[in-house]
Amino acid sequence: MVAMGVVVPEGGGEAARVRARAALVRSCAAVFLPAEVPREGRVAFWNPDPDAADGLDEAGVGVRGDLVVARRHGKGARSRTVPALFLPVAAAVPLLLHAEHPHPAVASWGAAA
Repeated sequence: MVAMGVVVPEGGGEAARVRARAALVRSCAAVFLPAEVPREGRVAFWNPDPDAADGLDEAGVGVRGDLVVARRHGKGARSRTVPALFLPVAAAVPLLLHAEHPHPAVASWGAAA
């Protein structure tokens, strides 16, 4: 399967699938969304560039939804709703660790993991 120019292997083991999924979210930022029970927290991947295509639909994992983010606007900030991919922490950690040339937020969460 080819998605966003990345070959997602049908076989080849879990490591190959993780690397392919990490490539699909390479242009995305990540934010941790805590939950009342810590193990139920989620990581949301979203693309900071509204005009760029992302690989979220092709990732094959997680749940798609909307995320409200605050972005710089002039000397202040504005909130806006962006499409995001929500993953349990256990599913997100491999993507954070295998990200190549990651967004600074992904690099930070990957280092923390």
